[in-house]
Amino acid sequence: MPTPLLKKFADKYNVPIEKMEKLWKIAKAAATKYRDPSDVDYYAVTVGLLKKMAAKAKKESLNALLDSPSISESVNKDIYYCSSCGSMWESSTPPGVCRECDSKRIRAVS
Repeated sequence: MPTPLLKKFADKYNVPIEKMEKLWKIAKAAATKYRDPSDVDYYAVTVGLLKKMAAKAKKESLNALLDSPSISESVNKDIYYCSSCGSMWESSTPPGVCRECDSKRIRAVS
């Protein structure tokens, strides 16, 4: 069940609510890398990451990546997320650096 915040962002960034829920899960996973979930600013960090990813999804059509049948049906491929620039991609082998910004701050999210 989507929260009012996710509904608001889905409308604001013109992203379907299902995709916004996927981005929320990714943002939570990325936020736990920097903050403990019991920290006071954990929610703020998570929402900030969600905003950044939603804006990027709108701008670069990450919607197509999230809907790709090769991602949802593939057993051997994982989705990777760069917490530095917000880019996402799929790969069957763990990458060493981000494809966009060459950052090593990447994380598998499936």
